[in-house]
Amino acid sequence: MEKRVLPVFLLVVALACYTCGHPADTKGYDHLTVNGERYPELEKLDEKIVDFLIENEYVGATLGVMRNGKLLYTQGYGTTTDGEKMLPTTLMHSSSISKSITAVAILKLAQEDRLGLDETIFGEDGILSHLRPLKHHTVSDPRVFDITVEHLLQHSGGWNQARGPIYDPLMNSLYLARGHNVTDIAEEMGSLGNPSHSDIIRYMMTQRLHFSPGTKYQYSNFGYMILGHVIEVVTRRTYDRYVRDEILTPLGMWRTRLGPHHAKSQVYGWQDLVHSIKFAEGSISLGNSSGDDGVTYDFLDSSLGWFSTVYDLLRFINGISGVEKFSQLTSKTLDLMLEKPTFSEHSDTWHGMGFRANNNNEWWQTGDPHDNEMVIYHGTQSADNTRKHLSWEDQISYVFMLSGNNRKNVRRFVTNTISSVKQWPNQPDLFITDCGDSVNVRKDGSAIVMKYMLPEHHIQAHAIALARFNYHPIWINGFTIGDKTFFSIILEKSAKRKDNPVDVFYELDNNELAEMFQTWPSKSLSIQMITSYLSRKNNGHIRHMIAVGSDDKGVRKVGWHEKLGKYTQRLVEWKENGQMPLVQSIKNYRGQNYVTLMTTDRKGSNWKSYTDLTKDELEVTLKQNAVKQRTLTFLDARMEEGEAKFSAVFSQQKLGGWVAHAQLSAAQMNEEISKLKGLEYIPKIIVGYEVDGKPYFAAMWTK
Repeated sequence: MEKRVLPVFLLVVALACYTCGHPADTKGYDHLTVNGERYPELEKLDEKIVDFLIENEYVGATLGVMRNGKLLYTQGYGTTTDGEKMLPTTLMHSSSISKSITAVAILKLAQEDRLGLDETIFGEDGILSHLRPLKHHTVSDPRVFDITVEHLLQHSGGWNQARGPIYDPLMNSLYLARGHNVTDIAEEMGSLGNPSHSDIIRYMMTQRLHFSPGTKYQYSNFGYMILGHVIEVVTRRTYDRYVRDEILTPLGMWRTRLGPHHAKSQVYGWQDLVHSIKFAEGSISLGNSSGDDGVTYDFLDSSLGWFSTVYDLLRFINGISGVEKFSQLTSKTLDLMLEKPTFSEHSDTWHGMGFRANNNNEWWQTGDPHDNEMVIYHGTQSADNTRKHLSWEDQISYVFMLSGNNRKNVRRFVTNTISSVKQWPNQPDLFITDCGDSVNVRKDGSAIVMKYMLPEHHIQAHAIALARFNYHPIWINGFTIGDKTFFSIILEKSAKRKDNPVDVFYELDNNELAEMFQTWPSKSLSIQMITSYLSRKNNGHIRHMIAVGSDDKGVRKVGWHEKLGKYTQRLVEWKENGQMPLVQSIKNYRGQNYVTLMTTDRKGSNWKSYTDLTKDELEVTLKQNAVKQRTLTFLDARMEEGEAKFSAVFSQQKLGGWVAHAQLSAAQMNEEISKLKGLEYIPKIIVGYEVDGKPYFAAMWTK
C-alpha cells in the first residue's frame, strides 16, 4: 500500500481548559476567538482548531508551526479560565514533558562520561550510596540493588504506581489530602513535616518491588524523581540549576521555569499563580510554597514540575532531534534514547528513555493522567523509515497540549489538520518575535530587537536564543525594581556581524573581570560594550557585563570600580586631550558611587558628560544639547536615597532624527514602541529605574 506523504513542519499547540487551579467554565465556547494576526491561507486551519476546542470543551489554545527549521506561524485562541487571552507566549504546565527534559539531562551526562546508564542506583557501589533505608528498617527486596539508571529512564525500575497501598509515592500527600486510603509515608517515618525526596526514596527502599527491574514497562513518576536526585549527586548542583545551565540556556529556552508564572499586582509586586492536579473527585491546588498538602512544583521538579511555552518547546525539540547544529545530543546518544528495551523486543511500540518510540521511526511523549493531556511527537516523512537522522526536509514534529485528559487521538487530529494547509504565510522566522517587545526590520535586511524589561535569570538564555539568528547586543542596561534585577536590551542583526560575532560575558565580579583582561590572547579583540549593575541574584553586589568582538573601532580603554570623584577628574583630562567617554555606568553600592567606564582614542571635542542628573534635569539637558547639535550617546541610572540619578554622555553625531523621553511608565513605553515603529524609528537607548516601587524608563529612538 502506498504511504501517504505529508508536508514537513513542526507544530506546537498548547490547549488550556483551566489554569490557576480554577474549574473550567464550559459556557461561551461559540464566542471563542482567534487572538493574533489572521492570514487568508490559514483560515481553514484556524477554523478547524476552533471547532476542535468547542467540540471538546476547551476554552483556549496556543499554536506554533515550524517547517524546515523555520517558525512559520504562531496563534492564540480563546482565553485562559481567568479571562486572559491565550497567546504563544502563555506559560503552560508541561506535565510529563518534564520527564523528557530530565531524560535529556541524564543522557547528556552519560554522553560526557559522567555517569553510566548501566550504573546501579542503590547499595555500596550505587550512585545514591549515601541513602540508607528508613531507620529500624532494612531492604526487604534485594532486587532494589539491581536498579540502574537505564531502568529508571525506561520506566522499568520495578514499581507499579497503579497498585496499593502506596500507589504513586510522589503524590502521597495529595492522595491523603483527597481522603484516599493510602499509606502515610510521613507518619511511617515519624516525620513532623512533609517528607523530602530523600525521605521518600529511603522509605521506598524498604518496600518490595512489583517486578524485577528491567523486565517490563510500568509508568513511574517516582523513578524520574530519583533521576532528579541522581543529577544532583553527579553534578553537585541542584536539579534546577543544572538543567537551566546545561539544557535550557544552551537551547535558548528563556521562558521555561519550575512552577507557574507570576501575576503582576496593580501596585509593584509578583504573586505566584496556583495550578492544580486533577483527581476523579476534583482538583487540588499546587504552588511554589508548601501548603497543607505539602506538594510544590519544586518537589515535583524532575517528574512533573516544568512550565514552558510554544516557543521554548519548539526550541527543545530542535535541540534533541539531531538536526539543529546546537543539538545537545549526538546522533549516537539519540539512537540510545530511542533504543528498544529487551523486554519490548516483540512490540511495535516501546518506551525508550524519556520518550515512546515505534518501528516507524517516530518518537513522542504523553502527559501525566492527573494533569494536562499532551503529546510531543517527532517522525520522518521518508519512505525509508530505517534512517533515524535526516535533514529537515524529511522530518515532522509537533507538540499538542490540552488541559483535560479525555485521551483523544491527538496525533491524528494534529497531523490531518496541518496536512490540509497548502500554503504558509511568507514572513520572517517568528522565533524572533518571542524575544522582543519590538522588532524593526530595516530596508537593507538588517534588524533590531528590543526587550525593555527582562528578568535577570532570563538574560543569558534570551541572548543565546537570538544569537542563533546572528543577533548581537548593541545596548544592555541593568536596573533594580524592589528586590529584583532586570535588563533592557537591544540586539542587532547585520550582514557585517555574520563573520564577526560578539561574545557576551555575564555576571562578572571585579576579580573575574580583571582576570579576563589579563588572559585575553589577541589584540584583535575589540571591546564593544561594558556595563555594571546591582545583581539581586548575587545579594545586591555590583556585577559587570561585557561584549567582545573583532571589529576595528579604535583603541578602547576600560576601567571599573572607580570612585566617582576620581572619574570626574579624568573627564577634565580627556577633554583637554580631545578624548571622549563612551560608557560611564555609575552604581551606588553601600552609599558609595562607583564608575565602570570605557573611552576611545578617536579624537572629539564636541561632547558633554553629566554624572548627577535628576529625571527633571535630564529632560532639560536633552533639549539643551539638541540645540548645540549634540545627541545622547550613553545613559545610565542609579538610585540614591530613593531617587533616580542619571549619568549621561552627549556627543556630535549625524542622525536623521531622534526622539527621547526621560520618564515613561511601562504602559507608555508600549505606546511609544508601537507609535515610533510605525514612523520607522528604531530603539537606541533604554534605561530602567524605580519610582515609588514601579518601573519607569528613559529611552531614545533614532531614524
